Amino acid sequence: MRRLWGSLLILCLLVPLLPAQQAEDERPIITVLDFTTESVSQSEMKTIISLLSSSLFQMNAFTVIDTSQRDNILSEIEFSAGGCTDESCMLEIGRLLAAEMIVVGNLSKIGSRYILSSKLLETQTGKTLGTADGIYGDLDAMVDDLLNFGGRLVQSVMSAPAAAGGEPAAEPEPEVAPEVVKPPKPDREPVVIDWKKVGGISLTTVGVAAAGVGGYLMYTAFDLINTAWQDYDTAPSGSDFEDLYTTYTSIRDEKRPAFFNGMYIAGAGVLAGGLGALLLLIPKKDAAVEVSAAVFPLPSAPAVCVSFRY
Repeated sequence: MRRLWGSLLILCLLVPLLPAQQAEDERPIITVLDFTTESVSQSEMKTIISLLSSSLFQMNAFTVIDTSQRDNILSEIEFSAGGCTDESCMLEIGRLLAAEMIVVGNLSKIGSRYILSSKLLETQTGKTLGTADGIYGDLDAMVDDLLNFGGRLVQSVMSAPAAAGGEPAAEPEPEVAPEVVKPPKPDREPVVIDWKKVGGISLTTVGVAAAGVGGYLMYTAFDLINTAWQDYDTAPSGSDFEDLYTTYTSIRDEKRPAFFNGMYIAGAGVLAGGLGALLLLIPKKDAAVEVSAAVFPLPSAPAVCVSFRY
């Protein structure tokens, strides 16, 4: 009889607090009861179930009776849950609290590992709606995982929460992502090479290099020949003029091929550089170019005649 009056009293107390909000948002009422423990202190267990209640509240899918509200309501009706360890007694506590679902479980320590095991029960029928288990190396890891743990525990009712009439609400149809159409790749413009410009730069570069090499050979040979001649021409009286003249003629005959080779190379360089410069000065890159050359042998050196027309 005392239990009956207690039940009526707690229902009266909960009328202004819980059913009004449930009628407003249709969220089921849930509470987390004390877990049984093995090798774990009661204070640690209280902290774990308080954090688990908070994780369920953060899901915004339930009306949660937290541990302090639960203890206050039970103390109002003078109901002691201290010796309540079996499921039938816990289901009665859930009915006294007007909760549609209760969370029960066990927290234990085996060796250095903590084991958290929990069940979600329907208060009226005692049916198991969901379970979750976790094995952790320490309490810090357990605390960090409580939000995920709570999600695994209630995932079956989160996907289809109970409606007021007891029928599961219809699942919303999944949204179909719009098909992503990739824009077509722009046509690449063909690479057009200005061969006249490329040829002009190449000929100019080769011409400058050849003119430099040829000029160096000419200067070196001329400097040696000129030095030998100055030694002979400015020698004081009494010098061995015959020997100095022999030295001069020997150096002249030895270095003359190098001098003329340098002259030919420098001339070819000047010619190539001039052609390159002309190619670069052509206003239209598609203009036709006609180049002709002729070599005329002369007694001292060959002559080259070049014709350039565009």
